[in-house]
Amino acid sequence: MRVHKAIVGATLGGLVTVVGVVLGYHVIVQGNSYAGAERLIYSSLLQIVVMLVVMGMITRPRPATPLTWSRAMLGAVVVSGLSLLALGTVPNEFLNFAGSELHWDRRDLVMFNLPDAIVPFDISRQAIRDILVAGLYTNSFAAFLAMWLLWQRRYEMAEQRAAANEAPAEAAAVPAGTSAYGRPLSKQAGA
Repeated sequence: MRVHKAIVGATLGGLVTVVGVVLGYHVIVQGNSYAGAERLIYSSLLQIVVMLVVMGMITRPRPATPLTWSRAMLGAVVVSGLSLLALGTVPNEFLNFAGSELHWDRRDLVMFNLPDAIVPFDISRQAIRDILVAGLYTNSFAAFLAMWLLWQRRYEMAEQRAAANEAPAEAAAVPAGTSAYGRPLSKQAGA
């Protein structure tokens, strides 16, 4: 479970890092405001909030009532919206911001020019932009897989925690009038 939470945390940290790097570059290096990045910031913050809410729901105890159709549909809407944000809106807004505000849409702008003695190639800003977007997609997909796995195993983990808290003698005790499967016996053994 800790590994899956680490994947989700890395995704949230990756979102915050990408937004922070873009805004830091734009505000500090170029001396401009973040007016062109409002949609990127708002969509990233909305994705972070929704992911934190889902992670909070995963750690909640099992409800006493069974899952209803309406609650299942509400969950499907939340997952669809989160997918739309993580795999559609945030990368698109980053590409729009990088192309229009940062002008990272041309190959002739070289961000890193490595000497030929070390490695003979240049890395353009367009390549950096594409690497960052691929990282957004990869991290979001890994976080979805981790959250789906945690969601499927949340009852198992709750039962394991409850079993660990119970005394071992109580877990081994079987009532006298039940079978090994927990059903009541209709006749006594040997009668």
